[in-house]
Amino acid sequence: MTREFIHHDIALETTADGDLYDTMVASLLAEDPTARVIPYCLSGGTDGKAFSRLGMRCLRFHAAPASADWTFPECSTVSMNGAG
Repeated sequence: MTREFIHHDIALETTADGDLYDTMVASLLAEDPTARVIPYCLSGGTDGKAFSRLGMRCLRFHAAPASADWTFPECSTVSMNGAG
């Protein structure tokens, strides 16, 4: 068996800090003061790779219900892009 890569791309990661992250947290807490912000990594397609080439960070958050049995489809996704 041989394996051939037909697509090569960059891998991205970022930290949970900075003005953009702080703004996201403040926005969530303004709507729900009891919200808990938990950074995590989610694989999948993203426009973050295109933004990274412009020197911009791309962060996303998923607003999930505060229950132990929530499932991913119940989440809403919001993207925020910002410089540096």
